[in-house]
Amino acid sequence: MRWLHSILFAVFVLGWIGDLMASVIPPASYQRFNLRWQGRTQARPLPLAGARPVVPVFPWAPTNAIAGPNLSTNRALLPDTMRVLFLGNSLTSGHDMPGVLTRMSARSKQRIAATTRAIGGYTLQNHLVDPVTRTSIYSSVPDILNPTNRIAWHAVILQEQSQMPVYAWQRMAAAAQGLNTHIQAARSQVALFIPQSRPDQFFSQTDFLNRVEGGYQFTARQLGNCPVVPVGRAWQIAEARHPEIHLRDRDSYHPSPHGAYLTACMFYAYLTWQSPLGLSNGGLHAVKEREAVILQRIAWETFAARRQGIPF
Repeated sequence: MRWLHSILFAVFVLGWIGDLMASVIPPASYQRFNLRWQGRTQARPLPLAGARPVVPVFPWAPTNAIAGPNLSTNRALLPDTMRVLFLGNSLTSGHDMPGVLTRMSARSKQRIAATTRAIGGYTLQNHLVDPVTRTSIYSSVPDILNPTNRIAWHAVILQEQSQMPVYAWQRMAAAAQGLNTHIQAARSQVALFIPQSRPDQFFSQTDFLNRVEGGYQFTARQLGNCPVVPVGRAWQIAEARHPEIHLRDRDSYHPSPHGAYLTACMFYAYLTWQSPLGLSNGGLHAVKEREAVILQRIAWETFAARRQGIPF
């Protein structure tokens, strides 16, 4: 009987040592992706883009329903190519971010065809009274599977002038509501784009970003809790962890090629509910492979933490 007790005690000690080592030494997969290791509570390794779709970060089913009472769209479920319209200013169009998103998704699980209407300094109120913008919202293309059907935008992304969410969030919300009226009439889905923080004479960059997000969340509630893409938070994480990767241009505000690439990765994750890992640099040759992996990982981490993608 004593030898049996000795064997059981040895098995217990070996199991305890194994648990201790597992909580201290990360496996190779986490070392490869440079993930923060938290023992057995750490999520599975990040999925790669390309090949077959993976299960989203939490149970989710695609639907035709979009925001608004008794409002639906006639678009097909899980389209072969998602059509997305960006309405913003130079923060959206910097280094042709929508074009980068289109090119980087060309060989992914879900292709995206992004179009932009972005003029430097434009506010959402400028877009609301701009007939070209309103015409763009109602733009559609023929459905090759149904000759009598037209395909509208699967999503329309709104980006406000950077200071409006801090100093005039009521005007921002009113303009967004006006645009959303047209977007819903066009049978499309609205989403909000929180850009990176900027230098300000009254607030630090962190405080400014907090106030910007507050303005966008207030606007999202006015639009029926529409999706919000926190690009600025991903920038904040990347700048804190990897200061050697310069996301900002010389004015410390507009995106550099790396900043535009991180923004494109965020929209890929939020539009497709899939990881951007493994995608190309979208034609931004200044973004090296190692840097691309870092920015892809941060985008997916931000999405997985928030768990609020854009429905389609």
